[in-house]
Amino acid sequence: MSTRVFIVDDEQPARSRLKDLIADCAEALPVVFAGEASTGAQALDWLNEHEADVALLDIRMPGMSGIE
Repeated sequence: MSTRVFIVDDEQPARSRLKDLIADCAEALPVVFAGEASTGAQALDWLNEHEADVALLDIRMPGMSGIE
């Protein structure tokens, strides 16, 4: 079974880079990209409807930080 990784970052280039890193690891590790959000509120909405094993969160985002 693969580990589903969810990405939350307000900067699109950072989300794209993390998706690339996940794809690079997929051959060696059972990791798949599950989804992404650009705000904390979007992340909470997404997680209410989908499942992820791991969330990679940006700590500094407008509105709601990754720590919140």
